[in-house]
Amino acid sequence: MNPLLDEYGIRDVPEVEIEQQPAQIAATSNGALTEFEYANALAATLPPIKTIGPDWYAYDGGAWGKTDRARFRPAAQDILPTNIRTERRAAALIDHLEGRFQVAPDSFCGFYKFGPSGEILINAANGVLTVTPCGVELLPHDPAYNFTTRTAATFDLRATAPLFNRILFEALPDEEDRHLYQICVGNFLLPDSRFEVAMINYGEAGRCKSTPAEAIACAFGRDLVTRLTMSQICDPKSYFLPKLRYAAVNLGTELDAVELGDSAAFKAIVSGEQVEARPIYGAPFTMQTSCKLWFLANGLPRFRHGTEAELRRTRFIRFDHLPRVKDVTLKARLAAERDGIFQWILQGLRELLTLPEIPLGGKDSRAVHDRFRITNDPVATFVKMCCQIDVGAQVEKQKLSFAYEEFCRRYELAPACNDWFFRSLYERWPNLREARPGSGSNRPRVIVGIALKK
Repeated sequence: MNPLLDEYGIRDVPEVEIEQQPAQIAATSNGALTEFEYANALAATLPPIKTIGPDWYAYDGGAWGKTDRARFRPAAQDILPTNIRTERRAAALIDHLEGRFQVAPDSFCGFYKFGPSGEILINAANGVLTVTPCGVELLPHDPAYNFTTRTAATFDLRATAPLFNRILFEALPDEEDRHLYQICVGNFLLPDSRFEVAMINYGEAGRCKSTPAEAIACAFGRDLVTRLTMSQICDPKSYFLPKLRYAAVNLGTELDAVELGDSAAFKAIVSGEQVEARPIYGAPFTMQTSCKLWFLANGLPRFRHGTEAELRRTRFIRFDHLPRVKDVTLKARLAAERDGIFQWILQGLRELLTLPEIPLGGKDSRAVHDRFRITNDPVATFVKMCCQIDVGAQVEKQKLSFAYEEFCRRYELAPACNDWFFRSLYERWPNLREARPGSGSNRPRVIVGIALKK
């Protein structure tokens, strides 16, 4: 006789009934079958499985993906002999495997990570790449890497992208700008945020900003590219941030024209710091991501209380050339070059690994960078360009206010009210103070610690 587990509520099942189904499960040497053995037989029929709490992940095609445990119910039923096959027993086997395959919540790692010797491991469509400044090697896929996504492009040393390179040359004739563009895109393949840089492609409509950008996004694939706006990233409710967790890059097709109130999330993501995120209808959690930020913009971003911090974390590339011929088939033709574009991106990554920092690009791109310095932080720029900080200096408050208003007119900035200007001035330079030296009722108010340059 062949007793099953007591929890099944079945006893004295004739051994011959089970032996008639050798494809389903083999009996142990003494003829006793246990839940453990049934679960082993079920696991042998399934793809590699990992579970995190009630969530199931299956490995397929080089990456782990979230799956529904219900898809394995037919397999669980087939493992059981027909005379004891019930939904309750099949569910018990699935519960058993759910507990057996539990892993830590941070086990998975997106599509890239660092290897044991510091090399970069990238999960491509046809294998895992090991990347160093010296070269790239292709290895077979393996579940042990714990990648959850992969690039759409395959690694092929023979692949080229002549159309992409021609379009990029026409859009960015300055070699320094093309170099900056390539290493910024290569930065998307870097599993950390050591360079702390977001890229903004700046120019009027029709200047070919989106054409090469969409071709690059095609090489990465839909799973690795998110499409949040700057306002969504800076949203204090943090509902959109979970989308960035395992992405390679966020491609915002347009910066918002409205003034952004808080840049804390923007700075934290660019720097690879932890941020508080919360899925809609979900519990808040602390998230860290290496997702890079990329925007295509007709206008410059405006942070309400901008500082040098946003400037330091941004690289602008000026797009100012109309294409010679409008070609509506161009994006589809560029998509066919995605493997060659992937080679171009890898080349940018390898060069980036040899650099101490990301440069500012050509003359026109540096001019945009300087303009953003003024518009994003006008008070600090005014002090740097027009004033001198000196503990022994002083200037009449009204003269300083007039000088700031003239500065705003010169650079076509909206004049700020005096209260806002002086409040910002005192916050940034706390050693400055207001005084009324001398005696009498007509004493002018002065600001001590600062003077206007002559």
